[in-house]
Amino acid sequence: MHNAWAAWAAMREPGHDALVPYADLPGDVAQPGRPYLDAIRRVADSSISGSFAQTLLPYGIPVEDKDRDRLFELYKIVVTSWEALVGRRQAFNTFFITIQGALVAVAGLLLRGSGQVQSKAVALTALAIVGGVIAYSWGSLLRSYGQLNGGKFKVINTLEWLSPRRSTGPSPPGRPGRLEPSS
Repeated sequence: MHNAWAAWAAMREPGHDALVPYADLPGDVAQPGRPYLDAIRRVADSSISGSFAQTLLPYGIPVEDKDRDRLFELYKIVVTSWEALVGRRQAFNTFFITIQGALVAVAGLLLRGSGQVQSKAVALTALAIVGGVIAYSWGSLLRSYGQLNGGKFKVINTLEWLSPRRSTGPSPPGRPGRLEPSS
């Protein structure tokens, strides 16, 4: 919460006294925001608890350095694969936009050219059907990418919640240890 405010305030008032990491704020400045921070953590905690957390970490949160390092490497792999997923989605969007543009161009050429009206109508109908199939395929791929993105974000958010470098301060009471590389 503090970091969101800090990002906003840095543009408007770069010299503000509270533009420091949350952990460095004086108690009288940090305390009024504590109920909001606790509420945000409760919501975030409830979204990563239960069967998903048990599936992701069936043996609990790692306590040994080598296991924590493996989990941190998993985090880096998931983030890298998410970035690759975004790149692939952008490439597919470019591909489908190009194909749809080509279909519109061909339709324009058909309408402009000379020939029988009946043959133009058949060609345009065929182009419309092909365009519809391509649009449906595009939508299906976008939904699949959305599902993959959602799953990856759930893993990333869970692993970040376990990270000691979280920018929102210490874990709430009763929260187990957090992820960090041993080095």
